[in-house]
Amino acid sequence: MFYNESTLKKAGIDEPPATWEAYYEAAKKIHALGDDYYIAQDTGDIFFLLSLIWQAGGRPFKVDGTKVRIDFTDPGTTKAVAFWQKLLDEGLINTKITGWSDDWNRALNDGTLATQTMGGWLTSTLPERAPKSSGDFRVALMPQWQQGAKTGAANGGSSFGIPAAAEHKEAAFTFLEYFAHGGGLSTRVDAGAFVPNLSVLDNEEFQGKANPYFGGQKVGAVLAEASEIVGDGWQYPPFFEWARSIYGDLASPLYTTGKGSLAEVLEQWRQRCIQYGNEQGFEVS
Repeated sequence: MFYNESTLKKAGIDEPPATWEAYYEAAKKIHALGDDYYIAQDTGDIFFLLSLIWQAGGRPFKVDGTKVRIDFTDPGTTKAVAFWQKLLDEGLINTKITGWSDDWNRALNDGTLATQTMGGWLTSTLPERAPKSSGDFRVALMPQWQQGAKTGAANGGSSFGIPAAAEHKEAAFTFLEYFAHGGGLSTRVDAGAFVPNLSVLDNEEFQGKANPYFGGQKVGAVLAEASEIVGDGWQYPPFFEWARSIYGDLASPLYTTGKGSLAEVLEQWRQRCIQYGNEQGFEVS
């Protein structure tokens, strides 16, 4: 959780919310600062919602070979979805600003958007997007569902691949070795990237380096800890990129009109995924 310490203090919040209940209370205090102030924004970010579900113990996707089961009714999933629905219903989340937009940058820059619960890689782009907030932002672990717990989740992800039709596979592999495991690591880390490589995360220099943008905080230590506490057992369906591409269209009416619910959107999404997956030769239920 990246948070603007200055905005939190302005709202009378001395510590970053350590639980989601505290996050909810903080959301009310922050919005009380003015109509433009929000603890977060959301216009249908499926990766964020899945992170909440993941951390809460929900495991909506189960994959066994070509068999896929999708179920958004398990306890962890329903708990996370109901929580975020409450914040949406009470108008505590900005549903007008889309992530990665110019409006998003401005809100991060002027402090009216107080937190972002996102992947550790935000360290590489936040300074460029919100230069006026230099010294104000800090990083903490995700708020927890139970006081004293330490469980995290991932947010999205990426990988590198070499196409079968590539003409220079050996050269490509050599570059990827350099980029992902070799000398290229230090270049990326120096540029502010969060590199999920143990040689980086376990490095004392990475964990102990003070970051001026984050008020001199040793951000690397927080990111390294977050990487160690990600809940296990999570799976994505093999056609997730397609599923991800349609989620925004299904969720858009909820965020633009306020009608419906996240649970209803997820059920629509589930039905579309079942239909598509079966059409692609999987056995989806």
